[in-house]
Formats: sequence, C-alpha cells, structure tokens
Amino acid sequence: MSLSAWEQKLQIFTTVATNLGALLPISYTLRCCLPFETLCGVFTMMVSIMYHLCECLGILVLEMNDGQWHRLDNVGAILSWGSLCLHMCQLYHRRNLLDTFRWCFLFFTLWCQERGPWEIQFTLIPILCMFALFLIRLMFFSRDNMAWCHYQLIWGAIFLVPTCICFARGLDDDHDWIRLWHGLWHFFASLCMYFFISSVPVDHVCQYTRAPKKPTYTVVH
Repeated sequence: MSLSAWEQKLQIFTTVATNLGALLPISYTLRCCLPFETLCGVFTMMVSIMYHLCECLGILVLEMNDGQWHRLDNVGAILSWGSLCLHMCQLYHRRNLLDTFRWCFLFFTLWCQERGPWEIQFTLIPILCMFALFLIRLMFFSRDNMAWCHYQLIWGAIFLVPTCICFARGLDDDHDWIRLWHGLWHFFASLCMYFFISSVPVDHVCQYTRAPKKPTYTVVH
C-alpha cells in the first residue's frame, strides 16, 4: 500500500510509538524482580520498534531489514504471551521447575519460528501450549501457593476482547490503512497483559523472588 508523506508519519506513530505501552507490564516485572520476564518484554518492545521503523522508512537497522526484524518480533510476542501464562501458573516456589519451563518454551518458540515464521499456526501453537499448562496447573494441582487480584483479572479479560479483534484485523496488511489495526493491537495488548500480569499481587511474587537478607554476625574478639 503506497502512502503519502503525512500518512507515513502517522504510520510511524501507530506502529512505533504504540510499542511504548509495553512499559506498563515491564514496570510490574521489574518491581517483582523477574529478570526473564522483564528482558522478554524489553526485547519484544525494542525489536517491534526496529521492525516498524524499517517497514515505514524502508531502511536497514543494524544491517537488518524489516523482514528479519519481523521474525524477531514474532519470537518476542510469543515469548511475552507465553511468559504471561507461565507467570499466572505461579510456580515461583518451584524455581527449578519454573526455569525448566522457561527454557523449554524459549527453545520451542525458536523452532516454531524457524519452521514457519509467516504461518499463523506456528505463532499460536507455543502460546496455546503455555495456556494449556496454565489450565492444567489451575485444575489439577494445589492452589495453596496461588493468590489473585480479581479486579485485575476482570479488566484483563475485558481488554483481551479488543486485543484479539485488533490482532485478527491487523493480519491483513494490504487493507490495514497506516497499520491502524496493528497499532491498536499494540495498545490493547499492553493493557491486557498489564492487568493479567498484575493480577498476581506483587508481594506474593516477591516473597519468592527477592533474595533474603544476609544474616549479620557479631565478631567476638
């Protein structure tokens, strides 16, 4: 789709600036001392910005074109949504198990995107696997180590609806003027993810993620 100069500037706003909404969920993961989830969020935001800058301006960034950045953007988006599902499993009291799931999910995501980066099923399959893991955790295992803020859960579910609609509409690049639907997907996805991720109270997560204070010793001479 050929764009005029002012439409190109609008597209930079709708596709690049809207990525800054990711700072909302990133701020939560920082407060909870979750380096893996924080780095996934930062990575996703940065590669999405690079992808859309290359796409809008027809330039290379770090010797990579928009298609190459797009593949990394897919990886980041999958990791972000999958990490959200894993976060809601609340396995922070089982760190080794949690880390195993994190790394297996990362490797599976990389395989899926190498196998079919432009095929929607290879985007959805790893996310659905992590969602299935969340359902299994919820239905078949003890919830003694789980805590929820139901107000945040409700708002997350509300924002999930426009997130899914905008994602589906934004898949048709040729009929998405200035990538407006795609930009709205960025906006609503950030809000949806923030409310879902913050549905697990910060204090509940921090009791497992923050390093305990080192005991002080009195030296007797």
